[in-house]
Amino acid sequence: MKFLLSAFLIIFSLASYAQLTESLVKRINEIVPDCYDVSINSQKIISRFYAEGNLDSAEAVLEYWEQQCDRSDEMIFGRILFDIANDRFHEDKYGNLLQIMLTCKSTQDYIETYKYEGLYVHPSQSSMLKANLEYYNFTGSYSTRLLQDGTERKKIERDILTFFSGNPESLITGLKQEQYEGKLQENYNQMIADLTYDSGYFLTLYGGMWSPTENLSKLGNKPELGFTLGGFEGRYGAELLLGFRFVNSPVNYSIRDEDSVYQDNHFTSVTIGVQGYYSILKNLRNDLSLTTGVGYDEITIVPTDEGDNVDNVSTGTLNVNFGFQYRYYFDYKDYLGIDVRYSFLDFSNHIDNELSGNAISLRLLYGFTSSDRKKQQLKLLGY
Repeated sequence: MKFLLSAFLIIFSLASYAQLTESLVKRINEIVPDCYDVSINSQKIISRFYAEGNLDSAEAVLEYWEQQCDRSDEMIFGRILFDIANDRFHEDKYGNLLQIMLTCKSTQDYIETYKYEGLYVHPSQSSMLKANLEYYNFTGSYSTRLLQDGTERKKIERDILTFFSGNPESLITGLKQEQYEGKLQENYNQMIADLTYDSGYFLTLYGGMWSPTENLSKLGNKPELGFTLGGFEGRYGAELLLGFRFVNSPVNYSIRDEDSVYQDNHFTSVTIGVQGYYSILKNLRNDLSLTTGVGYDEITIVPTDEGDNVDNVSTGTLNVNFGFQYRYYFDYKDYLGIDVRYSFLDFSNHIDNELSGNAISLRLLYGFTSSDRKKQQLKLLGY
């Protein structure tokens, strides 16, 4: 009896173990859907069902895709088309609809380049790209079909379908002219505002004329060259400046250096400073700013000559200035401009107020910013 009981327990344990092992093996070998594969297969199957005229099955696949995976742009493209077709379209359903549309256009452009120029694609991405290509053929064809089916639709729906069919001009023009009401127009207006008041860095080269006033005018007008390096955010900006002025004066002038007085018409000058500005009128092309700055100006009357053992003789002053600056962005990144400012000077090391006076600077600017993202976004927006 004891033997039979032991045998029963052993057999029961083995059966339980076998059952447990079978369950574990089944779970281990179970294939868990991966969203990368689901996305590839869904795009292919939707495209094929559409080609066969089976739109109900195509939408059923889209619904399965939506249940299995997080939202993707391609998924939303399909949802928008089926919603328009079935009179379920509403702008608020899709998140940032404008960004989705721009992603669509960017991807379309990339796929077209891939098709006709044969861009190299890493093997790990080629399956997705081929699925995208098939899927975008579907979205373009279905959009054209919906445009031509004779159904009365809202302007925004027609323009979105036109956009998906490969012709974005109508929608972009409508957004520029604020022809829509709702989320899409809000997204567009906000994006333009963000791009107008973006942030970044810039480098400006300038050339111009420095014109002294009062007694300082005896030095004559001087050409100047220099550059600034700075940054901006929203309406505010700041920059560091380094500039040079040259050309001898038409008459001699005097500078005191310790106990000696030097008289000559030689002239070179260096200016360094920090400048700030505030944009009072700013859009994608134009920027008019009020400027102010502080720096140091130095005039050299006797240059260093190591051969004759002569040290340079110079005088300097604090430079406090204000003015305005205008920039025109001719490709939304590079710009031309003009800068006008009035500088308060006080050259203390002179004779009998010989060099008293202030100065006006007129500069022509050429510069470029670091805003590559801005340029790319505006290109997508049709600018």
